[in-house]
Amino acid sequence: MKRPAGFTFLEVIISLTIMSLVVVAIYGALRLGIQAAERGEERREENQRMRAALSFIRRQLKSAYPYPVQDQGESFIYFIGGREGVSFISSASRPEAGGFEKVTYVLQGQELWVRTSAPVFPADLVEDREGALSQESLVLTGVEKISWEYLWEMGDRVEWRQEWKGKEERTIPAAVRVTWRAQKGGLTQDWQMVVPIAAYAPPQGIIGRPAGLGTGRM
Repeated sequence: MKRPAGFTFLEVIISLTIMSLVVVAIYGALRLGIQAAERGEERREENQRMRAALSFIRRQLKSAYPYPVQDQGESFIYFIGGREGVSFISSASRPEAGGFEKVTYVLQGQELWVRTSAPVFPADLVEDREGALSQESLVLTGVEKISWEYLWEMGDRVEWRQEWKGKEERTIPAAVRVTWRAQKGGLTQDWQMVVPIAAYAPPQGIIGRPAGLGTGRM
């Protein structure tokens, strides 16, 4: 006797089970691929943000200017640097501000912020006041620690210092070194950047007029 045409119920069940396993495998592979692509995109965006932040910090440090200040008959250059922050005068002001602007980097928790203010007046610097045009911007996130260092040079003598006081040095550092540790992409990474400062300080005693720009400290 001939077997009836078609599939038995058991064969149908087995076929559906195999098809289900194949579909699950394909879905899992597609999901892994999508997740990998998303992680790659996130890393690419993080790297872009990091490069933009580094370019921003480098540009501002390079534009540091030996701004002259006079307080109670004492002349000095405004540049205050510590281990976790720095404040200086930049010659690369925002277009709407014009002239110079005060730039301050400070670590708040695990975030590196920059505060800019303009216009710049010696009285405001002496009293530690901000200009009328002031804004704060987030530069880096996930920062576990940061260290700013300042290059002092005198002839052939050079030395990296952990702080810089413009009142005592009467000039700006030859370069600034920034070292930090941050969480990026779930991993802890270390970075370091050395930025030479192009501006030179005016001769001591010349206060109250802008100093020239040069390339003596590159």
